Amino acid sequence: MRPLTPDASPAAAPLAVDLPPYTEFLNETQWKVLMALMDAVIPAIRVQDTAQQQQGSRMQDDLSALHLSSAEYSDAASQLRNAVTPLDPTAELIEAYLAERPSDNPLFAQLMKCILSNIPPSKQRELKILLSVLR
Repeated sequence: MRPLTPDASPAAAPLAVDLPPYTEFLNETQWKVLMALMDAVIPAIRVQDTAQQQQGSRMQDDLSALHLSSAEYSDAASQLRNAVTPLDPTAELIEAYLAERPSDNPLFAQLMKCILSNIPPSKQRELKILLSVLR
């Protein structure tokens, strides 16, 4: 997720961060499985529209997002705003932050690659096997 800063906007470019070099040991399929897992662990948060609220259903077309009622969404946004009060984020910035998925953020992917390239080779092999099985 992008950090909330007072001068950032939803369309703001990601921050330039120098990360240490990393070794890519996952193939494209394994990487897609890992990012799908990350999207499930850290889902996008969206407002459930009024028609769906009246029917009591959840959105079926976007299973990687958590759909909240308007009241639940407002409460989550309020808690986030309170947590970052000194930064005074705009409503649009909070909405963009809540709607973002890890797989949408290239900096998140790069950070994951840096972290994973530093785990022991035996654990890298185990992760590769696990992700291959899960595909």
